[in-house]
Amino acid sequence: MFNYYVIFFIGDEKMERKKQYNEKQVQQDLYQYEMGIELGAEVEEQKQQHQNEYQKEKYDRITVMAGKGKKAEYQAAAKAAGMSLSAFIEMCVDEKISKE
Repeated sequence: MFNYYVIFFIGDEKMERKKQYNEKQVQQDLYQYEMGIELGAEVEEQKQQHQNEYQKEKYDRITVMAGKGKKAEYQAAAKAAGMSLSAFIEMCVDEKISKE
């Protein structure tokens, strides 16, 4: 069994969380990550494949074409709102739909 400690500092308070990993592959991947060792192409490919499958299952893909220079404007507005560009655009469209 591999123990992994995560330490958070919130103000003057120190919070410590202990996580345990039983799976050998998870232990190895975590160790490699902590040591700054590249995870190898096979593991990276599996991670990307898993992420793609998750996104296909949970999200619809919409492509938005905007005039030159608008992307930077939209990104700046999203950043000012503390949101990702996708979340910001979705919020704007939802607001427009709810007003009609």
